[in-house]
Amino acid sequence: MQHEWSLTGMALEALPSGVEVLSNIEALTNQLKSDDMTISCLGPDTCVLPFADRIRSMRERLRVMHGILDGWTHAQRICALLAPVFSSIDISVQLPAEMRKFKSMYSVYCQLVEKARSSPSLKVFATKPNILDDFSELIPHLDSLMSRLNVFMEAKRANFPRMCFLTDMDILSLVAASTVHEPPILHAILRKLFPGIREVRLVPGDGSHPAAITGMLSWEGEEIHLAWHVAVSGMLEEWLAELQLALRYTLRRAIIRGLASVDTNPLPATHDSEEIDILTPIHAATSCWQSTLLCRRVQHTRQIESALGGG
Repeated sequence: MQHEWSLTGMALEALPSGVEVLSNIEALTNQLKSDDMTISCLGPDTCVLPFADRIRSMRERLRVMHGILDGWTHAQRICALLAPVFSSIDISVQLPAEMRKFKSMYSVYCQLVEKARSSPSLKVFATKPNILDDFSELIPHLDSLMSRLNVFMEAKRANFPRMCFLTDMDILSLVAASTVHEPPILHAILRKLFPGIREVRLVPGDGSHPAAITGMLSWEGEEIHLAWHVAVSGMLEEWLAELQLALRYTLRRAIIRGLASVDTNPLPATHDSEEIDILTPIHAATSCWQSTLLCRRVQHTRQIESALGGG
C-alpha cells in the first residue's frame, strides 16, 4: 500500500481561465476509500499485531491525505469559479476589498499548487509541514468571499430583474464569460434571459475594443442584426440592459417598417395568391418573419374594422 502511494502522482491541469486544478482527484479519492476499507478490515488479530505501529501510521497518513483531497476539492472548485469572476471590471469596481482578498487567497492556492508540482506523489505532499493548516486557513476565507458574492448577486437581480430567472452559478458564469468571452456560456445563459433567442452574434474584442453583440439568431434560424452593437464590458446589468434595449428597438423598428409597407402597399382583401406572396413585401421591409406576421395581423384587423364600420 505504501509502495502504491509512492507511485501515485498529483496530475495538475490548467483550465482556460489559467487556474491549475488537480485533474485526477476522483481517482485519488477512490484509491483512498479502497485503502480505508482495507485498513478497517485489519482487526485485532494476532497475525497483524507485529505491524500495529505501521498500520496506525498508515491510517494517520490516509487521514491526512483525505483532509488534503477534501480541502483541495473545495478550494479548486471555488478558485476555478472565482478567478475569472474577480478579473472582471464589474467586480473590481463594486467589490475592491473582496478582490484584494481573493488575490491574497489565490496566491496561497498557487503556493499549494507549486508544492504539489514539486512533490512526486500525494504521499510526499502529505508530509509537507502544516499542509492541513494551509487548507484550514484558506477555505473559510474562500467561503466568506462566496457569501459576499451572494449579496452582490442579489443587487444585480434588483438592478436587472430578468436575472431573477438565473441561478447564482448562472450569474457568476455570465460575469466570468463576459470577461473571458466564452460564446457557449454566453449563449446558454442568455437563452434563459431571452427565451426567443437561440444565440447571439458575438464579435471578438481586441486590445482596444471589447467584444460586442451584433445580432441575434432565432430558434427558426432567422438572423436579425441589431440597430447598434452592444459592447460586452463594464457592469453586467448595464450591458444586459443595453442589449435588452437594442433588442426592443430593433424589433420595434422592424414592425414600424412593416406597417409602413402595409400602408403604402395595401394587401388585397381577398387572396388570389399564396400567403407567402402576400407577405413577401412586408418581410422585405421587416427582415423578420415574426414582425411580418404581426404586421399581417394588424392589416387583417384593419380590414375587419373597416368592413364592420362600413355596415
